[in-house]
Amino acid sequence: MDFSHKAGQGYVDLPPRLVHLDDLPEVRRHLDGLARLRRRPGPDASARTTAALAALLLEIHAQAARAAGDLPALMDRRVHDVVEWLTRHPARRLDVHAAAASAELSADQFSRLFRRETGQSLRAYQIAVRIDRARELLAESGMTVSQVARVLGYADHRLFARQFKDHTGTAPASGGAPRERTPDRSSARNPRLAPSPAGFARAYRRPMTYIVPADLYRADRLAPLLDSINEIGAAETDAYRSLGFLAVRSLLTDRDVRGVLDGLAVVARPPSPASVDFEEWARPEERDRDELLDGVRKLQHFCVHEPRLAELARHPAILATVARFLDAEPVLIQDMALLKPPGRGREKPWHQDKAFFDIPLGAPVVGVWIALDEATIDNGCMHILPGTHTEGPVVHFVRRDFQICDTQVQTHRDTAVPLPPGGALFLDGLLHHGTPPNLTDTRRRAVQMHYVPAGTMRTPQEDRLEVFGADGKDATC
Repeated sequence: MDFSHKAGQGYVDLPPRLVHLDDLPEVRRHLDGLARLRRRPGPDASARTTAALAALLLEIHAQAARAAGDLPALMDRRVHDVVEWLTRHPARRLDVHAAAASAELSADQFSRLFRRETGQSLRAYQIAVRIDRARELLAESGMTVSQVARVLGYADHRLFARQFKDHTGTAPASGGAPRERTPDRSSARNPRLAPSPAGFARAYRRPMTYIVPADLYRADRLAPLLDSINEIGAAETDAYRSLGFLAVRSLLTDRDVRGVLDGLAVVARPPSPASVDFEEWARPEERDRDELLDGVRKLQHFCVHEPRLAELARHPAILATVARFLDAEPVLIQDMALLKPPGRGREKPWHQDKAFFDIPLGAPVVGVWIALDEATIDNGCMHILPGTHTEGPVVHFVRRDFQICDTQVQTHRDTAVPLPPGGALFLDGLLHHGTPPNLTDTRRRAVQMHYVPAGTMRTPQEDRLEVFGADGKDATC
C-alpha cells in the first residue's frame, strides 16, 4: 500500500519517537483484525485492509496523544461514559431514564445533552452500535443471521434485518460485511460524532483501571479458611452470623472445577440460551474453551440449560451449608459467573448483593462464590468488610457499576479472601464486598449462586431502589 500521498483526510503522521501504549489489548485487537483479513481475503479485501490499517495507526496516534497529555476531551464525560457502556454491552438495552440517572440529570436534560454531543438520539445510537457489532459477527464469526440477531438481543430477527438494512443499505448476510452507506450530513456536521459509534468509544476509551483508586483494596489482612466444608458446625455457623462470611479451602474437586468450566463454555457459545455479556473485543466464535471464556464479562441464568451447572447448584454440601445459615430450606434465585481474563479483567466495585435483588428487605440472602482458578491478591480475589452485614442497607450510586460510593468504603476493615481452585466463600447478602481488576497474566474465573428461604416473595423494583437507590435522598458521591 502506498501511504506517500498526504492529500486524503485519512493520512496520519505518527510521532517521530517511541510511543507509550497505555492500552495494548486495543492495539492487539486491531492487529488481530488485520491478521484475519490476511487469512480470509475477499473481493473488497484491499479497501478493508487499508481501513483497518488506518484505524490501527489512528489508535496508536491517540494513545501517544494521551501519553503526552495532548488529547482533548471530545465529548462530555457523562455522555462518554454512556457511550462506553453501550459499546461494551451491545446486546443490552439502556433506556433514557437509566442513562439520565447515571448522569444525574432528568430524562429531558440527558436527551438534549446526548443529542448535542453525538448528533443522534440515545435509541438511534444504540441501534448503530448493535449494527456495527453485527457487521463484525457476520463477517468473522460464521454465525447465521438469526444467530447474530439472538446474540445481540433481538427477539425478532425480522426487526434486526430491517434495522440492519436501514443502517447499511443492504440486507444482512453471513460471510462478509456489506458496504456502509454514506454518512448522514447531520452527522458529518457534528465534529463530536465519529462515523462508527463503537469505533469512537474504542478509540478514546480510557485504560481499564482509569478510575479505580489505588488505595481502595488492601492486602494486609487475610480471611481465615476452613480446610473442608465438613468442618462447619455450630461454632462456625455462629461465626458466619457474626462476621457475615465463611471461607472454605476445599469445596469442589479438580474434576468438578473442570466440569464447571466446560459447562460454562457450552452455555457461553452462541447461540446461547443463557444471558451472556461479551466484552467488546471478544470473539464468540473462538473454539478454545479458555479463550472463549476470556471474552465473557458476565454469564447468567445458565443452570437450567446445562446439567453440570445444574448439579453444582444442587450440590448436597452447598445446600446443607446454606440451609444451616438461612435456617430454612434454600431456593436458588441467581446463578452467575464473573470472569476476569489475563491483563484486562474488570473490577467489581464494593457493593451489597441485596441491592440487586427484588425481595423483601428482611429476607436473608446467602451467596456462594466459588473460585475456578487460583484467586490471588494480584489477580482479583474477593475482598470483604467483616461485620458490615449487621449495619443495614447502604445507598448505592451508578458510577463504575451500581456500587457503594468509594469514599464510604471502610477500607480499614478490608479483608482479602485468596482461594485455591474449588475453594468457596459463603457471604451474607448485606456484607460489603468487591473485587479489584486483574492486571496479571493469569485467569481469575469464579461462579456464584445466591439462595433465599423457600417461599420468599418477589417485590417491585421500586421498593428495592427506595432503600438502596440514591434518587430522592440527600446523598451524594
